[in-house]
Amino acid sequence: PVPLRIFILGARAESSLPSHVLAQLSHLFPRIPLHLYFVGPEAHIPASSQTPTSDSVYGVPSYTRIDNENLTMTNLQCDYAEVHDGLGPFDPYQDVFFSFSPGFGFPAENDPTKTQLEANWLGAVQKILETKCAMFCTGFSPADVERDVVALDKSEGIKGEFDWLLTPGENVFGSEKWEIAEFDPRVAVKSNWGIWGIRCVAFEIGRASCR
Repeated sequence: PVPLRIFILGARAESSLPSHVLAQLSHLFPRIPLHLYFVGPEAHIPASSQTPTSDSVYGVPSYTRIDNENLTMTNLQCDYAEVHDGLGPFDPYQDVFFSFSPGFGFPAENDPTKTQLEANWLGAVQKILETKCAMFCTGFSPADVERDVVALDKSEGIKGEFDWLLTPGENVFGSEKWEIAEFDPRVAVKSNWGIWGIRCVAFEIGRASCR
């Protein structure tokens, strides 16, 4: 059977999780083959695989491991927009995107007048909407979720182009552990406190189109 592909964008620590942790997905869905793609400039590539041959399939530093017949993981060390075309074609029923605390609404580091969405994520999100596939994102607090949602609603080329699959709210599966925020040690957060999901506007069973 064709595997369900799960693309984790902006991947960092999650791309280096040991096999026995990710294997829990196979226990949850024992009869569904899964292929996880961890994509981001900070995605983990083991030192042993950092050779010219690791670039040959996707054109960027990459690493693939197969844990069992139903679970494959591929790490791609790059911005998602660099590999989008090579990962197609996409199927809204077989492919799904996730981004954990993407920080869409934060000011861009190189240009504080723009949001991270406008400066770093715009092309990727537009490409994802074009696939008609669902995209789910999390946030570490109510304010973080609101900031990202406002950024989406204000971004040219994105606003008005998506429907809500999952309206923003608390993630019942979020971590209960308090963490010190990387951007400010005075702030304590809960990883993946909130969650929301979108997809291309005007998606219907048997028909999908973006305006």
